[in-house]
Amino acid sequence: MKVTAKDPYGSMASASFDIVVTALPTVTISGLGPKIAGPVTATITFSAVVTGFAEADLAITRGTASDFTEVTTGKVFTVRLTLKSEFNGRTMVLTIPAGAAMDVNGNGNKRAKASIVYQAPLRPRPRSPPHPGTPR
Repeated sequence: MKVTAKDPYGSMASASFDIVVTALPTVTISGLGPKIAGPVTATITFSAVVTGFAEADLAITRGTASDFTEVTTGKVFTVRLTLKSEFNGRTMVLTIPAGAAMDVNGNGNKRAKASIVYQAPLRPRPRSPPHPGTPR
């Protein structure tokens, strides 16, 4: 960047310098309620445009990922999360590790984590037949 200044007496001065951005991109995970009863779509949003982010970067505990999609180039992604059925009542965790993606300055993202409890839908209780002599 080059800056030029003029003082009250008409003298000019200029200087050139580089600006280096060192702030790490942050990540927000949304779309996960406190409890789910089936697959859910998570939205992953970076604070800056990034490159190199892929489904393989996702760390998922007790679940699987599918339908990974880049919605807004380098900024917003969605992924469908499905909890493995044997973990009913347990927590599924989605983690975006630090450095999974890089901004234009080569800064890796900060780590992000979100969790959700899977609750299978309740099955209706079977109706018992009426007892003999009971009014209907």
